[in-house]
Order: sequence, then structure tokens, then C-alpha cells
Amino acid sequence: MRKILKFMDDHLEEYLAFALFTVMLSVLIVQVTLRYCFSKGLSWPEEMARYSFQWVIYLGISLAMKEDQHIRVDAILGLWPKKAREALCVISDLLLVGLAVYLVWGGSQYTLKIFRQGSFGTGFPIRLGFVYAAIPVGYALMCVRTCQKIYKSFIARLV
Repeated sequence: MRKILKFMDDHLEEYLAFALFTVMLSVLIVQVTLRYCFSKGLSWPEEMARYSFQWVIYLGISLAMKEDQHIRVDAILGLWPKKAREALCVISDLLLVGLAVYLVWGGSQYTLKIFRQGSFGTGFPIRLGFVYAAIPVGYALMCVRTCQKIYKSFIARLV
């Protein structure tokens, strides 16, 4: 069980995003081939690609936080002494956690509303609630990754 959790901690977003991106790319290649080589197209590939891309984006938010690749204004941080810089980074990360929690809550409310409506995609028969679930899932993962980052920065300070 510990190995599974370690694997998920290390690679969850990467593998999910890769799988969804592969699905998106494959479906679009099939659609383009059918449309331009056989003058026939399917009705659902563009919609499926759009839904896959939405999930890739929200998983990418978490992956960027895990890899510490989010945009940060380093020029302003460079003006402060090292201790103040570290404190500012922790404060900005805490603010980011607050924003992520708010977006998880708001995204969950919106996703539940879509589920209650029972809406389906027009060309691809999937409940739209599953598509909109990318918002709270992505921000929840980002919140976890940000908390891990804050924890690691405190551990590094203690050691």
C-alpha cells in the first residue's frame, strides 16, 4: 500500500495527463484522417478532445506546482534578503492554498449543479459533470502539492 501511495505521489498527474493527452491526440488524428482522406468525419472527436484537453490543463496546474514551475516574479524577490524571501514565498504559497481551497469549493458547487441538471455533451455522450469535475480535482491536487511544498520548506529549515 505504501508503494502505491508513493507511486501516486510521484507520478499521478504525469501519467493521467499523458494518458488524456494521448487520447486527445489519437482521436484528433483519426478525425483529421477521416475528414481529409475519406471526406467523412465523426461527430464526437472534437468534443472529446476538448474535454480531454480541459482535464490535461487542470492536472497541469497541479503538476506545475509539484515541479515548482508556476510563474513567480523573481525580480521582486531578489530585492529582499534571503530570510525575507523565504517568508514571502511561504506567504504566497499560503495565499495560493487559500485560493485553491476557494476554487475547490466553488468548482465543486458548480460541478454538483451540472450533475443535478443531468446535462450531457452534444456529440460525445458523457455527463458534463464529469467534465467540470476537472476544476475541483485539479485545484484539490494543487492544494495538496502546495501544502507538500510548504512542508518541505519547513523541514529543510529544521535540518
